[in-house]
Amino acid sequence: MDLSNRGFLGEGKVEYLTASIESEDIVFRPRQMTGTARRFFMTEDRAGKVKVPQASGEDVKVNWLPYRDSMYVESKAKDFELFKSPGYFHKGVLVLTPSGLKGQGIFDWTEGRMSSKLISYGPFQASADTADLQIKALQRDDIVFDSKNVNGQLDFDVLKGDFKANTAESNTTLPLNKYRTSMNEFSWDMKGQTITFKSDPNNPANFVSIDPEQDTLQFKGKTALYDMKSSQLKIGGVDKIKAADAFIYLSDGDVEILPGGKMQILKNTKIEADTASKYHTINRAEVEILGRKTYKATGFYEYNIPGYTQEIFFNNIVGERYGGGSMATKAVHTTAKGQVGDSTAFRMDVKTRFKGDVLLNSAKLNLRFEGYAQLDADKLPNNQWFTMYSEVDKNDPLLNIKNVKNADEEPLVTGFYLSKESGICYPRILLPPYARVDRDIIDCEGVFQYDEKTDRYFFGDSSRVVDNSLRGNQMIFDNRVGTVTADGNLNIGSGLNYMHVTAGGKLKSDFNLPDSTSTYTVTGEMMSGIQITLPKVLYDVMINDIRSSSFDAPQASYTTQGAFYQQAILPFISDPATEQEVQDNLKLNIISLPKKDDKYGFLLGRHTVIWNDEYQSFLSTEDKFPLISVNGEIINKVLNMFVEYKMPSGGDDRFYLYIKVSPDLWYFYGYQAGVMNVVSSSTRFNDTLLGLKPKETQLKMPDGELYEIIAANPSIADAFVNRVKAGRTKQ
Repeated sequence: MDLSNRGFLGEGKVEYLTASIESEDIVFRPRQMTGTARRFFMTEDRAGKVKVPQASGEDVKVNWLPYRDSMYVESKAKDFELFKSPGYFHKGVLVLTPSGLKGQGIFDWTEGRMSSKLISYGPFQASADTADLQIKALQRDDIVFDSKNVNGQLDFDVLKGDFKANTAESNTTLPLNKYRTSMNEFSWDMKGQTITFKSDPNNPANFVSIDPEQDTLQFKGKTALYDMKSSQLKIGGVDKIKAADAFIYLSDGDVEILPGGKMQILKNTKIEADTASKYHTINRAEVEILGRKTYKATGFYEYNIPGYTQEIFFNNIVGERYGGGSMATKAVHTTAKGQVGDSTAFRMDVKTRFKGDVLLNSAKLNLRFEGYAQLDADKLPNNQWFTMYSEVDKNDPLLNIKNVKNADEEPLVTGFYLSKESGICYPRILLPPYARVDRDIIDCEGVFQYDEKTDRYFFGDSSRVVDNSLRGNQMIFDNRVGTVTADGNLNIGSGLNYMHVTAGGKLKSDFNLPDSTSTYTVTGEMMSGIQITLPKVLYDVMINDIRSSSFDAPQASYTTQGAFYQQAILPFISDPATEQEVQDNLKLNIISLPKKDDKYGFLLGRHTVIWNDEYQSFLSTEDKFPLISVNGEIINKVLNMFVEYKMPSGGDDRFYLYIKVSPDLWYFYGYQAGVMNVVSSSTRFNDTLLGLKPKETQLKMPDGELYEIIAANPSIADAFVNRVKAGRTKQ
């Protein structure tokens, strides 16, 4: 001891509790002792009431406050060594008190680091009420676990650590795996080298990726285990994960996060896309989630229809950003592609097979089929595969059959056609025409739908097939009996020059031929408007004759054939806005066309027809049918009439009409190749015709050719009537 004007100084050994200090510059003050020492050492005490660890340090600074029962020891040169086992260090200040050894600073050892304003040390333990804990990787200095503001303890005797966050808002970060979690309680098994998280099963914790490439991918889980040997974060109790615009549902609830933040591929999952509409479900999927807006997958799409349980394997499912905007604001959607092979016997609907590619877009309700389809119709002969590029609603299938081809790239047609080679009329349903130059009488391409209740197939304009509109062409194939009917706008006399025929109605045929040498029997019913060039004076004479001589003729009744006229009259109406008025007049037994559409020399009411292959003509099959009007003047009488629409294979179309008003009054018109032959039993009509000037009967047409009106021999009319009667009875 040395007492002088420098103070009360000392040199020697100071002992306090289990600590021992050798110092050469001790300064004694009334309530304090300070000094430095080359070495500080305290022995472990496990037997005493207060258990303390072994601790040592070099070049320390000592501040002893005996009245506070606290000795503060700060190392100047290097960290304190703790415990009897090597590798445990404290950086900062040690505080020795009768209650044990405390520390202010950082507790560091091979496997981790804990920093706190107050750490309590036992013989081989460390604990704190408020601390930040970091756990290191086994083979390197990387931090694998980083948790802030926790309380807990480390017991190196039993190789276990237990910690819990002090606030519910605290998060734990796993930097090596690039994730953070709101789970705030965990147990560290140092021997098993695992960290087990604990959470409320009723309140799953958040797991959020901190990898910028994954765009804050997040999901909820009920349990978590960090395996330090493999550096894998294993999360359990995960119900679903949202990626792009899809929910991925987990069958076992397990998710594994690999070092670097990549999620292990999820197996046997269910994908539901999109999250709002949930149009599509993919089962038994293997999913690689790459981020909040990106994933890749494979899986099986359930495509069940009545009587058929089916799946489509999608081997290319992608959820990703698309469209304009920044990466943060881009929209996301899921697309998928799969293939249906020949051997799968897959069906788009109960009567349509399919092979080819199937495409999914999460923004759309229906799948898109791109490949070949085939009708499964018992009574439909020569059934071919046809190209299919259509979105299909499996609950209400509607298939696109416009511009389709077979596997040999041959165009396929649907409707009634005239053979250029043989002149026969024949029906086609998704088959090649006999020749590409064949003429369509009614074209019913567009869409196709099957009605299971009636076992019928509907083809044609979508307005007809889907919306039940009267406008447009439609063909119906009845699979029960093998018959086909088509109705709409009939292409009659398209080869006529200088005159025109507008026709609406329907055709019918039996699709099943008895043998290969048979031809189809095509019958129909139609309403037609005949535009021909005649001097008005001839029309006027004829109209006056008919009105004065037809008082015994029955009045035309359009209401008894209301359904026919409602559809057949539509080709005569150019503006749909006027359609309702025409339909309303029909209910009043009046056919009155809008003024701009009333351009017909003869408007013929419903008349049944049959195609005669030998004549290459449609022939009227009933002797009487309505004459609606002549040159716009209403007649509305049922008269004896015979009509022939001749459409030969050579294209030299012709037209013949015979009208008998009374036993003594008839008219005949026959047109061919620019020549209109006209004759009547009316002397006045014939005299008027013969009295016309050449400029009225010989007209130069816009193409430079001559159109002539010629008075015919009356015998030609009788010959025509006999011809029609003979031709319509031939089968």
